[in-house]
Amino acid sequence: MESQERPRDDAGFTLVEVIIAMVITVVVMMTLAVTVVGALTTVAQARQRQTATALATQELERLRAQPYDRVTQQDPAYPAVTAAYVTTTAGVVTFAPPARLLSGPGEPLVVNAVSGKAVNQVVDGITYTVQTYVTRPAPTASGSQPFNLTVVVKWTSTVRPDGREVVQRSTTFSPAGCLSTATSPFAAPCQSYYTIRAGESLAGLTVSSDAGPDQLIAGMDAPQLRLDLTRSSASILAEQTVSGTSAAETSGASKASATTTGGEAAGAAVDSDPSSTPQQSVSTATAGKTASTLAASGPGGVLAVRPSTADSGGARAAVAAPSSICTGAAGSGLVTGAAGAERPCASSNIQASGGASVLTYTSPSGTAVELASFAAAGTSSRSVAGILGSANSGVCASGSPVNCGHAGTARTLGASIVGGAAVSAAPAGFTASRGLFSLSGLTESARAEEGPSAQTPSYTRAGTLWVWDGTGYQTVNLATFATPATGVTPVAQSWQIPPTAVTYAGGVTLTYEGTVTVQRPRVERFPVVRTGNVAVDCKADACTTSVDASAAVTANVTVVVTGATGELTRFALAANLGGLTADSSFKAAANA
Repeated sequence: MESQERPRDDAGFTLVEVIIAMVITVVVMMTLAVTVVGALTTVAQARQRQTATALATQELERLRAQPYDRVTQQDPAYPAVTAAYVTTTAGVVTFAPPARLLSGPGEPLVVNAVSGKAVNQVVDGITYTVQTYVTRPAPTASGSQPFNLTVVVKWTSTVRPDGREVVQRSTTFSPAGCLSTATSPFAAPCQSYYTIRAGESLAGLTVSSDAGPDQLIAGMDAPQLRLDLTRSSASILAEQTVSGTSAAETSGASKASATTTGGEAAGAAVDSDPSSTPQQSVSTATAGKTASTLAASGPGGVLAVRPSTADSGGARAAVAAPSSICTGAAGSGLVTGAAGAERPCASSNIQASGGASVLTYTSPSGTAVELASFAAAGTSSRSVAGILGSANSGVCASGSPVNCGHAGTARTLGASIVGGAAVSAAPAGFTASRGLFSLSGLTESARAEEGPSAQTPSYTRAGTLWVWDGTGYQTVNLATFATPATGVTPVAQSWQIPPTAVTYAGGVTLTYEGTVTVQRPRVERFPVVRTGNVAVDCKADACTTSVDASAAVTANVTVVVTGATGELTRFALAANLGGLTADSSFKAAANA
């Protein structure tokens, strides 16, 4: 019998062949894996280096976009150096990076708000430390002082755990003097700059729970009622370009900051940026006043606030302001400069009128008690901020030439009284005409000026305050609180109102307890000692004047209301009768 061979097509792989094939596959896959991992690592490292480079570029651009003197001048207000590679020898601070970053000798470091600082920035989970240096290399052959801008960005790689760094470097200087824009984007640092603000601080009355600001007033459906009095303001900022704003706001009221009434505002804004309309001048007036009543109510009764009924005012601002736009705090127009060369100014006025702003409480039985009343004043309150090139009576009038930043503001407050409703029973000496405390004839004015021909700051205050002390009234002459605190004179003085139960018509009894405080103004000037030459006094650092007479009279009172059935409600009254602020600053041009 013949033997038959199996066809070769039926033959399988031998074990050796299979093992060899697997080895080859594993070797190829491992090679590919190493290649892929290496590629991913390279990509991650490249992305991180790209991010670091972008951060360095961004920081250099930020430096070059800032005023030249802010970047290149020492500023003793920022002595702390947080960046690495800095040494100090004999008081000289030097940037001395290692040769792997920059070759060459170290350079003196300018220490200011932007130089010698290290800031951490997190991008894609990586923390990059951006270190900024402004240094002074040797002057040029012509004697000009260039400045080197250097940014070093450090980070620790997540794909290769060691420290990484990138460095970028640029130069900035003004070869033709301060006004050249050859390598600086603008000449603003070589011009004087001004910041001027004037206005009233927020004044009004807040009713809230005595258990905390987030709690409902006991027996009521709201946590807070607020009554805001009128307010005016004005401001000017000038450094190459000018921006000016002013605003006047009528009295208003709100319930839990959600529902409001009144508070109509007039605003004016101008800007001399080259992209803006030239020679802007804006005048606006407040809209017709509407004033409804807002109330919180419940089983404890009804608390209601209503602002005054007929306030009016206006706001004005101009890049080149005539006297019709630049109305001073005394109400007369100010001359900002010769015809055709007027300076920027913003001003506003507000007049409270009509019915008084009031807070009332009505018991569940229907008895109404007027808890607080703020009557309309007879005179407008005003604010003005301007750069004046001409002397005016009492304004920027201390010498010649006149190039002065003026902030002025004045206000009057109508008769104000808390707890002065018709009284049916009270401690001996307590009267409805004085109430718990009352204020009459409050007038204030404030002035702050800086620049050539600027006057020293001034502040005035007048009026009479009466505060119940349990047996009678303390009479406070507010004119005696018109000067800043000095020596042993306190910044503020307070008068305590002891627990006092007053029954009003209808049999509702309110028990008061609290404190009334009168605050003295703060008047500050920097530098305190001056030569009288602003090119000297205000060149290295800005000269500043500030008058802060906000919170002139404040009060905090707790009120417990009881009726025939016992306690009905309780709440806290916080009164702030406002005040004035005026600020002016001037910095001389770097080449002055």
